[in-house]
Amino acid sequence: MEDYGFCEKGEAGDFFAEERATYGGDVVVNPHGGLISEGYIHGLNHTFEAVLQLRHEAGERQVEGAEIALVTAGAGPVGGAMVLTGAL
Repeated sequence: MEDYGFCEKGEAGDFFAEERATYGGDVVVNPHGGLISEGYIHGLNHTFEAVLQLRHEAGERQVEGAEIALVTAGAGPVGGAMVLTGAL
């Protein structure tokens, strides 16, 4: 969260503790529950959720006004990130 600029360096703990990373906060992180709530196919689950959010088809998990999504998976040299938007 710090490296992506959502909060300052050293503030990630407070960012999450203050519930700034969920519905009603600054940004919604893992609305599909993340790896604790589902199976894992390297990054695909996050991409699928991002597409649902941007299509406004995520049901009760829908982030109001979702227009852009940051999807990340892995770490180090095998990690990756992409930004998706609802625009065509």
